[in-house]
Amino acid sequence: MKKPPASIATPPHSPGEPAEARGEERSVANLRRILAPVDFSEVSFSALPYAVTLSGCFGATIYLLHVVDRPREQRAEDASRSGPEEQEAIRCGEKLVALAAQRISRRFPVITQVGAGRPFEVITRFARDMQIDLIVVARRGFALAEDSLLRDDITDLVTRYAPCPVLAVHQAEREII
Repeated sequence: MKKPPASIATPPHSPGEPAEARGEERSVANLRRILAPVDFSEVSFSALPYAVTLSGCFGATIYLLHVVDRPREQRAEDASRSGPEEQEAIRCGEKLVALAAQRISRRFPVITQVGAGRPFEVITRFARDMQIDLIVVARRGFALAEDSLLRDDITDLVTRYAPCPVLAVHQAEREII
């Protein structure tokens, strides 16, 4: 039996402020901000058509986020960037802008952002701080996960701790309409 290409999960415990607390009713019709974390792998790009389609249906802004995974010892230090870290953030920001231009039509509003830290923490904090209504993230097979920031364990943690629903997209076997 084939797995469905996507699954939606609303986290049972969310550290962020829910839509209800913002004075909004939680419903699909309120999708205004969609977060699509990417790690520049083809698998992570497989979630973008879902984010774009939903953006078109609801007039939502797409937030493209890339997280630079900082080594554990650097996470405890001051968050200020210096030298190579700053250069990497700039390079990743440029790659996000190019990705948006290449894979997302200009008729869709897109905001790009680079963060640094533990990927699931940065993604869930960004979702909370920006009052994201839906996170659309790629999910991959275990064998594909070795070199990627968006490994299934990170997707699982995002699903568990996100302050909003999460659409976890399995690597596409077919195109979305």
